[in-house]
Amino acid sequence: MSNGSDEKLTLSDWITFLSSEKNPSLANILSAGAVALSAYAVIVSIAHPTGKDSVVIVVPILVIYLILAAGFQWRANKAGKLLKKIMSGVLTDVSQIRTEWDC
Repeated sequence: MSNGSDEKLTLSDWITFLSSEKNPSLANILSAGAVALSAYAVIVSIAHPTGKDSVVIVVPILVIYLILAAGFQWRANKAGKLLKKIMSGVLTDVSQIRTEWDC
């Protein structure tokens, strides 16, 4: 969410945003995998047209994909914790929500 328009965001806006972050779209996760696989295919076809030593290329691509997937999980966990605070009434100030999200 943009930093410049905090005053315009409502509690409802935050609930909607955090709900979408808590349950990331499967399409986003699959897209990250598709990008990683595409990069792998390009690199393998250029660097090793015969397919030899492709494991040397696969490992870094796999690591990048796992880092991307971990990022989705981290954001989902953070959004879930904030939503729990909002829904329980512990966190109701929009500026405080922004501060906790940005941490």
